[in-house]
Amino acid sequence: MLDPELVTHITTTLTDIEAFADARLGWDAPPRAYGIFTQPDGGGRALLVAAPLPIRESQWHLPDPQRPGVNLSAALVLGGITFQLTEPGAPAWFGRWLTKNGRQLVATAFLFEGYTTSGYAGYTPGDLNEFPAMADAEVRIIAAIDIDGRVWQLVRRRGDSTPELTVMEQPPPEVNATNVIYALARLLAARA
Repeated sequence: MLDPELVTHITTTLTDIEAFADARLGWDAPPRAYGIFTQPDGGGRALLVAAPLPIRESQWHLPDPQRPGVNLSAALVLGGITFQLTEPGAPAWFGRWLTKNGRQLVATAFLFEGYTTSGYAGYTPGDLNEFPAMADAEVRIIAAIDIDGRVWQLVRRRGDSTPELTVMEQPPPEVNATNVIYALARLLAARA
């Protein structure tokens, strides 16, 4: 079980990742997956460090075979990448990335963008490509899970000065079953 102080530091780290994305990457940036690690500092203490999963930007843009001209969602691509990294025959670099400098994986996170809306007159689920442009419906999200199963969600609506933070100590099954949290949990399990 993670120390409560470390949990607080994970929250701060996630907030820092989102602030960096807001200040340096801006909107319409490619998704990024992160490992959050404890790492020895050489003086007997452990530092908390976040490291992006070294995935080429082009890997996030995969064409949807069912819809020409449209890419697969970032969540589905994350699931595919996770599958490749956690199955037998995974690339050797992934194991090296997990243990670099003696670090230990304690959480995984995913930074991505999407849309949120309660809909509009005539809206039916699946109509996102037809959705009228509305900046307040665009969101940047960080979803994360730690080794205790705790789930974080930071959501910044485009134009807002700060993100909204939700932490679920015991997330309901429907949260754990989402594509993103399932994929992040699978990456986290690779540490064993």
